[in-house]
Amino acid sequence: MQQPLQRIEGRAGLETRHWPRVIFLPCAGCALSSAFWQWGLSRTAATNSSLIANISPVFALILAVALGQASLIRRRIVGMLIALAGVLLVIQTDGMDLRGEALVGDLLLIASSLCWASFNVLSVTVLRVYSPLKVTAWALLLGSVTMALLSPWGAGNWNGQGQKALAVSRTRRSA
Repeated sequence: MQQPLQRIEGRAGLETRHWPRVIFLPCAGCALSSAFWQWGLSRTAATNSSLIANISPVFALILAVALGQASLIRRRIVGMLIALAGVLLVIQTDGMDLRGEALVGDLLLIASSLCWASFNVLSVTVLRVYSPLKVTAWALLLGSVTMALLSPWGAGNWNGQGQKALAVSRTRRSA
């Protein structure tokens, strides 16, 4: 990774003062978000998973406003309310199982959405200093290490989970 980055960017390294955030971002956004999502998906319905994964932008807006990176204007409030109303409408129609294992899965999916939202919001300050290529390269490298450390505690039995994972993954990417 160092040689291609150095060739393109001129320097592959990062300043010491940025390391805490650069380490946190891939741990939260790549590894923990993925791990929570997999663990949650293995415990709840695909409908719940899809709904919860798609409210990540709402969490991102709330976090950005709390950190002073965004202001809460009418258009954003309306957008957030429409998103939440859509989720509630689907839940009301289909019913959301909030008992036992499904509740644990839903809470893990909420944790995944919060991690993903924090990754997106907190990366803004790092992207003001470094190029997207450098931030992405370090995020993938450090996120891969963190995911490797979490892999012994994988999602468990994935029988029948592959199609649910693909459906939610496609939904999440389009968001």
